[in-house]
Amino acid sequence: MSHTNTNGAPVSSVFSELSTVPSPGGEAPPVTDLIRLLLQVVAQDVCSSKRNTMSLYSLLSRSRDICGELHTLIQKVDETGDWESYESYSSKVQPLEELLYKLFELTGDESTKDWPSDRNVMTHLSYANTWEKNRGLVEVQPSDNFDWVKKHDDLALFHTILEGVDKQFAAFATVVTPSFITSEAYTTVRAKINGFESQFASDTGAQSFVIATKFVVVMDGLLGFVADKSQALEKRRDLLGKELWKAAKDVVEKLDQPSWDEFVRLLSNAAPSDIEDLVKLVKRIRRPFHSQSMVLVKYCYQILNKVKAEKKEPGVLKSALAATEEALSAAADVVKNNNDLLKFEIDAAKKTAAETKFTAATAKITDCITTYTLAGSVPFDNFSADTTAAQALDKKWMDELIVATDLATVKVTITNPPAGLNTSNQTFTVEKNCSASTLLSHSLMQLRKDFRGTLPHRCHLADPSKNNEVIAGTTLVNAIPGAITLVFKM
Repeated sequence: MSHTNTNGAPVSSVFSELSTVPSPGGEAPPVTDLIRLLLQVVAQDVCSSKRNTMSLYSLLSRSRDICGELHTLIQKVDETGDWESYESYSSKVQPLEELLYKLFELTGDESTKDWPSDRNVMTHLSYANTWEKNRGLVEVQPSDNFDWVKKHDDLALFHTILEGVDKQFAAFATVVTPSFITSEAYTTVRAKINGFESQFASDTGAQSFVIATKFVVVMDGLLGFVADKSQALEKRRDLLGKELWKAAKDVVEKLDQPSWDEFVRLLSNAAPSDIEDLVKLVKRIRRPFHSQSMVLVKYCYQILNKVKAEKKEPGVLKSALAATEEALSAAADVVKNNNDLLKFEIDAAKKTAAETKFTAATAKITDCITTYTLAGSVPFDNFSADTTAAQALDKKWMDELIVATDLATVKVTITNPPAGLNTSNQTFTVEKNCSASTLLSHSLMQLRKDFRGTLPHRCHLADPSKNNEVIAGTTLVNAIPGAITLVFKM
């Protein structure tokens, strides 16, 4: 849900009209503070909503009027102490707050619902379903004219969608075979859609109108995808199946829930999967989730192929794909750049959230393996082991990075220096767990920058904190000393 910030509200006569509440007593009373705040926020979203606009406007304007009536009652209480006025206004504050909060949630959703810009048929289906859901949330009856207002919203949207789908039919006809254009299913679907506007000109209240609207929205996406030559030919052909178009014909002829449900079921089987989005997401994911991401996507791909080949119901798979996309998106947000990774500056809250989503996605993929009876076959029996191994690999790399980036600054004192060598103290940075030979090499490399001659290599390191005990061994456990003495043997 997205709401515009109330600071710097846009200059708009509609916004001002919806959000300005008169107060006869001068300054508005504090008891309506929340109501007036919600009016302002909702008014901004109503101004940017593209669906159910008049219905939302009507609800909000009536809410504004009720708030004004409360101010009038409150003034009367101030002036006369009238008990009936007190009871009247005090009983209406909470119901109005509750109504406006529902509108706050609804308009926040509606203001973000632009017409789908991609060619994904399932995106169009989602748009249609949220339209139906949100349309049902504006059933409150604020005035006798509300039925007319709602009908106006329905027909305005319906007319716009029908204009768009007519253009899609024209483009669609240029890429399919003549035999398809003359098929009974296609000609029936197009003829029925052409007649929808006159069929529903006087009545949008029936469920048949809702189904007709959702069907046209989805057909806009389907026709557009098939007409788009940049899409894979095989995927476009999947949306031309005889069974799917027979179901589409049933929808336009019956306009009932069973025919719509069957059409959606077949459409879900035929629609291009979301696996491509997952594949594109993986490149954005660094450690600590890279290996795990590849495992999830790999198994989603393999399950998808099984479901398609055996024509299984894809509902459980789609749930797994959605959960996997959420997990990958969360993982991509944990580490934004390599500098953060190398510094081990990882947002702990985001990492925890991503881990939670990976657990959920793993469970959904496991559900797929169980539901589609894939257990006992290769490679699906390896899913649990592969996810565990991927987690271990990601952890291994993060542990390596911690070691590689766990650095210490060392102060070097030089003893018995060769002639010409700068004897002032030197400092350099090394890994805390580096070997003694690496530590010595770092020291010599640092000194060569200031010394033009050949440095004798007969030297050793000593720890001044331990009576200049010679530092030796292949690994310096825990941490190197903060100061060392470089002793040259001439």
